[in-house]
Amino acid sequence: MARLGPPMTSTGYMFQPADHQLITNYLRPKVARRNFDDRFYVANAYSVGPELLIDGRPPAPGTKGKESVWFFFSPANGHKGVRGGGRRQRTVGDGCCWHSEGRDKDVVDDQGCRVGYIRKLS
Repeated sequence: MARLGPPMTSTGYMFQPADHQLITNYLRPKVARRNFDDRFYVANAYSVGPELLIDGRPPAPGTKGKESVWFFFSPANGHKGVRGGGRRQRTVGDGCCWHSEGRDKDVVDDQGCRVGYIRKLS
């Protein structure tokens, strides 16, 4: 796993981009293989459960306790034997499973155009 983590920041700095900014300013450049911000970790989220995934990794600057947030780029693992999208494999290495929380939420930019969606997992 590559360890890219939150950069050294000044006291009081908070990294709280809007959802559309996460997609347009960080996810799209990452997918296009351009340089991306070092506030994100690169890890296979399906290799371990949530507690182990964040273990030893500081949260995003300005977030603490129950409000802590981590940002990861992770491959999306498909079910074995299923080609071309469809259901994703959510079982992790230690036998746990990621679960969807509620419905997908559309993400729109400042002009009201849909740029993606959010699916929360726990």
